[in-house]
Amino acid sequence: MKSKNVTLVTPVGIAQYPWLNKPDTHFNENGVYHVDMIFNSQDEVQEFIDKACAVRDAYFEELCEKDPKKKRFIKTDIGEELDDGEGFKLKFKANASFVGKD
Repeated sequence: MKSKNVTLVTPVGIAQYPWLNKPDTHFNENGVYHVDMIFNSQDEVQEFIDKACAVRDAYFEELCEKDPKKKRFIKTDIGEELDDGEGFKLKFKANASFVGKD
């Protein structure tokens, strides 16, 4: 069974340290696009988090069917509360390019 791509859209938030136009090559020579999104509260993005968790869980179950050893991996929470308690942060990241084994 092949996974299909799912498009999810976040609510409007504040972008913190965005690397969206040019990839960040500081730690990865192939480059990484990344951004931290700040929202007012977790309630504001709870619908997005629920959808993202559903996609993650479906993909995890698919992986476990292929290789039962994958069940030992732990699913982590999506997002984190800010230290001052005045917001919620989600982190997004994507590789700029792919380098295969060949």
